[in-house]
Amino acid sequence: MCLKEILLLAGFAFTSLYPSDDVIDELIPEKDGARVGVDAVDGLVPKKGEALASGDLVDALLPKEDDKQLIKDVVAELLVEKDDTRPPNFLKAIEEVKAFELPDTFKDFTFTDKEISEKAHFLQALQRSLDPISAWLKSDHKNFAKFFKESGFSESFIKQFCTEEYCKLLHKVFTVVDIPSADAIYDEAIAKASEKYKIADKYEKFDESFYLWLVTYIASINDINQVKGPPAWKVKYPGKISGVDLQENDPLTVVEVAVLTEQLNAQQRSRTIKDEFEAACKGAITPAEAEFTYAYDAWRGFYIKASEPISGFEECFLVGGHPLLEEILDSLALCPGFALEDSLAGAHEVCDPTGAFKSQHKKIGDDPDKSHRCIALEYLIIKGIITRDLKLPLALLVDSCF
Repeated sequence: MCLKEILLLAGFAFTSLYPSDDVIDELIPEKDGARVGVDAVDGLVPKKGEALASGDLVDALLPKEDDKQLIKDVVAELLVEKDDTRPPNFLKAIEEVKAFELPDTFKDFTFTDKEISEKAHFLQALQRSLDPISAWLKSDHKNFAKFFKESGFSESFIKQFCTEEYCKLLHKVFTVVDIPSADAIYDEAIAKASEKYKIADKYEKFDESFYLWLVTYIASINDINQVKGPPAWKVKYPGKISGVDLQENDPLTVVEVAVLTEQLNAQQRSRTIKDEFEAACKGAITPAEAEFTYAYDAWRGFYIKASEPISGFEECFLVGGHPLLEEILDSLALCPGFALEDSLAGAHEVCDPTGAFKSQHKKIGDDPDKSHRCIALEYLIIKGIITRDLKLPLALLVDSCF
């Protein structure tokens, strides 16, 4: 049976069913006001009692090229994977950042204090654009990168801005903190900061004078609100203790401080012996230009070396019987690894600045200078000193400068 005969039989079966026009309207899409594949065969589908032109019907039933493309478009639209995690106003936020030309503005942005200051008003616009989708952004730190990528921001901007640290900062920027409006600590800090730098009642934009005031303000908050830790010993400048190299700010135990003190005393006693020997021998036993140093080794014991490079004079003098010598030898025996010629570390007592905050809901992190910046800005917003859209540029600025 040929194809035309099969289609002919199908056509008769179709006419026997004879669906109503309403059913056809629901099942077949319209294109430019005409039903696809139906109006095109109007007059060819046989009415009751009419003859059928089989060739015309076959040609009419086969889809035209335009109809094929329409079907493909409909199917493609149905098969597109929808991102159900996006907020309803996601596309509107994209349109807004593009309207301000923010992707181009931040193309070569490097987050230096100068660039943040110069582009503060653009950062304000960015914050206003992101505010409607802030809940979605905070739900997953990867959402920031997702939004910026789909908005057309440069890869360099996304790479810098969507780090874990910045995402934590952005989370705080878009979080409204519930702070008592009459918090004495924050009001006291405002007064202290204002003593040094004058501040207007309200700031709508960023400028250098406000930044200087803000730095003083945050520093005052940390100073007032912080309970200092107990006194502690730390390395003031790098050097050795018992032969071990230590770096600046390394913590020291009480025992290490006592050992360092003993070693410093041993070196001071050694210098005293050297100075006395030099005064007695210089110009008599040794050349007047000779230089003197002291040292100790196991087979020679404590000795003083005199040398004069021009004449080639060099001699070592063993020292014994000096009243300070026994204390030096005791120090060397008590402190394994210690050598009299070591460059010893310096130590100083400090009060650990990373203690707890007086108020339980204001805890400090490892970095006291940064820990309060977003809370401080939130309080200034509540007090009406700055507008909310200044929180992002100011938080970034404080972060870049501390």
